[in-house]
Amino acid sequence: MKHKLIVTLIASALELFAATASQQAQAACTASPGVNANGATPVSTGPLSPVTGFPEFITDSNGVSVQRCLDVNFCFFDPIVATDPFSIQIGSGGEAFYWGANATLTNAAGRRFATVEAAAETAFLQAGPDGEPLDGSQFPFLRARFVIGVPQAGIYKVVHPYGVDYFNVDVATGARDIFSTIDAGFAPNSTVTGTVGPFLRWTRNAPRGYLGDGGPAGASETVTGSPCGTNFVTLSGVAHSTGLPVDFSSTPGVGPAETVLRTDLFSVQGMLYDGRVQTTLNPTRLSYSRSPAGGGQIDAFATSSPTATETLTDGPTVALAAQRLSGSAHALVRTPSANGPTALDSISVPVLDASQLPPVVTLTAAEPGNTPATDPTTLNLRLVDFVDISQADYDVAAGVLRVSALSGDERLAPVLTLRDQDPATRSSSGASATWVIQTAAPPAMVRVDSALGGSAEAAVRMTSFGPPKAPSELTARALSSTSVALTWTDNASNELGFHVYQVNPADGSRTLLQDAPVNGNRVTVSGLAPQTRYSFQVDAYTNSSSASSLTAEVSTPALPVAPGNLRASLSATTNRTIDLSWTDNSGDETGFIVQRATAADGPYAAVATVAANQTRYSDTSAPATPGATYHYRVLAERGVGLDRSAPAQSAPISTPSTSPAAASQPLATAASSGTSVLVSWNDNASNEAGYKVMRRVGSAGTFAEVTCTPRPPQISAPSADATVCQDDSVARNTTYTYRVDAFNWASAAGVASPLSAEVTTPPLMMAPLLVSATSVNRPLIRWTNATAGATSVQINRRAMVWSAASGSFTPAASSTPLTLAPTATSYTEAFGAVNGSTMYGYTVQPIWRDMAGPESAPVAYALPGLNRPTLSVLTGTGRNGVATGSIRLNWGAVYLGDGVSSTLQRCLGNLNQCTVPGAAWNDLRPVTSASGSITDTGLTRGASYSYRVRSATVLQPGTSQPYVSVISAMQSGRAN
Repeated sequence: MKHKLIVTLIASALELFAATASQQAQAACTASPGVNANGATPVSTGPLSPVTGFPEFITDSNGVSVQRCLDVNFCFFDPIVATDPFSIQIGSGGEAFYWGANATLTNAAGRRFATVEAAAETAFLQAGPDGEPLDGSQFPFLRARFVIGVPQAGIYKVVHPYGVDYFNVDVATGARDIFSTIDAGFAPNSTVTGTVGPFLRWTRNAPRGYLGDGGPAGASETVTGSPCGTNFVTLSGVAHSTGLPVDFSSTPGVGPAETVLRTDLFSVQGMLYDGRVQTTLNPTRLSYSRSPAGGGQIDAFATSSPTATETLTDGPTVALAAQRLSGSAHALVRTPSANGPTALDSISVPVLDASQLPPVVTLTAAEPGNTPATDPTTLNLRLVDFVDISQADYDVAAGVLRVSALSGDERLAPVLTLRDQDPATRSSSGASATWVIQTAAPPAMVRVDSALGGSAEAAVRMTSFGPPKAPSELTARALSSTSVALTWTDNASNELGFHVYQVNPADGSRTLLQDAPVNGNRVTVSGLAPQTRYSFQVDAYTNSSSASSLTAEVSTPALPVAPGNLRASLSATTNRTIDLSWTDNSGDETGFIVQRATAADGPYAAVATVAANQTRYSDTSAPATPGATYHYRVLAERGVGLDRSAPAQSAPISTPSTSPAAASQPLATAASSGTSVLVSWNDNASNEAGYKVMRRVGSAGTFAEVTCTPRPPQISAPSADATVCQDDSVARNTTYTYRVDAFNWASAAGVASPLSAEVTTPPLMMAPLLVSATSVNRPLIRWTNATAGATSVQINRRAMVWSAASGSFTPAASSTPLTLAPTATSYTEAFGAVNGSTMYGYTVQPIWRDMAGPESAPVAYALPGLNRPTLSVLTGTGRNGVATGSIRLNWGAVYLGDGVSSTLQRCLGNLNQCTVPGAAWNDLRPVTSASGSITDTGLTRGASYSYRVRSATVLQPGTSQPYVSVISAMQSGRAN
């Protein structure tokens, strides 16, 4: 438990260890045992500020006057709530200060134990939803506050500038063990003695015009002003457990003890009063009026000093770019007063847009510039509607109070309330209202309040009206076969209301049906019989008299004729739907009401309203429950909710309860075109209405129904017994997952197949482009791929046999496929893979998985034997019978097949010279035998020569076509 206790017995040890502080205090500020001292002197207050609602200034016993300190550089206060006009007007949020002084007590290690605060403060007892201050709840006060945390339970003594205080702490926590606040409120033009005063002020460094610097950059300084001569704060204590002084040091028992904490440094804020007062300004009325769709205006009435000027502008919450009042500042016009120096000033200001009124306007009063000690007064005032009481009469004879009022806001037509009267209800739907109240004790004054903030008062006038005038021009009009509308002209000004009667034409007797309110001129009479003639009469009445109108007659029409042949059936085209049909027997219905129930005797609930002349309806308003029985009724209606015929009722209809069996074995196959997928499944159901083929992209995601291309035996949505669906809405080279849902009336969502089928559509397959080939000893084929997404490339090789009889090549029936990677763009035939002297045709085609794309145009090559001719130089030295200037050579392995020619060639130079590109080779002679020898004569002695055998085959005899060469190993020799 933590509490403040006035101590009755103070241990002598406490006085001993606080002796230093006590000796500095004056006798009037020193507490006796059990008494807390207070040496504060009175504080007087100035007049009320019309801007803030607080005193303009406060003055201490030393004659120092301060005003609310609102300079952020030297004072602390709550910031302005930018959206609140009143907060803007007073220049702060909820809390601000005239003056304040704070001192903090710490030990040698810097640990804080106590904060002592003194202040003269302004605050509000109520705040709005955004923390904004609420005008009318102002609370100015003097405050002393002690916030102390102690290390031990005990009795503690605080010496401060305004006296001595003692506190008892039973349980110590080290934080807020002592929290004591003493407030003393004050009013304008009064004197108050609280726990603080006079005002402490810095002894040095105070900014000009201020008692100290309490702003964000302010420090703490020594002060003067204590009435007790104690311009400091001390804290000491005696422990309950030991009776010894409390040690405030960080490690009691180790090092020097700290039994008294002391400071003479204070943070001080306070702005010296500038001697200026606010200009007198008293707003008497500030209201607006506007028509339903036209213009509007603001009317301002105020009083001020005779020399002041008052102006009206948009409020501070209206942005500059959203000006509401025409022009800028509008000066109020002075009306001379015969009753004294105070004049009533007024102005009417049109608004630019009557639909966009400023919620708040600013009224300012300012004296001429040379008027001394006067500040302009600026008030941000809420704009309310103008309320006028046009009648406040009391009929003495009838004992009736009649009040009529109107709001100037005809656009919103607010609710008007007659204060202090019960009941007080509106009697018209516009911006005006009338109350007629029977009472024996009328008030002297009445007040009417508007929901938009306006109000008005009026004195009650005593009158005597006599009997009310009878209504006239009574008319009766049938609204339905059971109701009639009566209207009349209200000629009375003092009626309490109207009585509505049904008149018996036979004897003139009357039956009271209902009453109408004061100023009423219409009623609806219900509960009548169809095809019946009625007479009515209306009386205006007060509590003592009445006057009757003439009678009015009207006949009610017959009810509409009921529909017939109502039939209900299960929908064959829409799941979980019941189709209704009926015969229209009425010639004047405006529609039909469809009702449904689960029992023949109801209760029936309306499920739809259909147009006149319509004879069909499909009930999808609430999907029927499988296995349930339903009953339907249809009524012809004339007028919404007015005349209804007898119902036509259907035979009960029962809905099936069994869902279909799921399809199985779904299979999806992509067409080679890549734009079609064929889905097939097993039909396992015997009661399905059809199938939904559901598809999603990839292996995850949401399934959506696809539309099948008509393909017997199903229609676009697969019908019952269908087992195949062709989906032509797919994209190439995309993976799809298919599911098949069987559905019937009882299972509208469908029963999904337990398995699904996944398929990937092939890409667009195109033949490779620019197929070409070159060859030295074997074919080299090159191409450009035209298919994106192929899984491989296939080379097809077919033998092409030359027929001498036909003079052409004939392709063989079979081909040899060779598979390459999808990125391959060339292929070189391997040695020995083809037979020499045989024509071969080659094509290239893309392959996607197991699907072959189109082949390229073929290219054909006739190949010589791949066995190279042999060549050797026997001699070139003139020995062994070889003549001078000659070289003898042997050859072998020369192929002599059809269409093949071989030639012996010579080059002047050794092998190094003759194997460079562009070396000159000359034909010596044809080689016509598979092997043989020859002596090359006529050579230059000592020169080097190179030789080779070149074999070639012609693609087509008799034509000039490229050919493939097979060259023997070259040999070199030197002539003898």
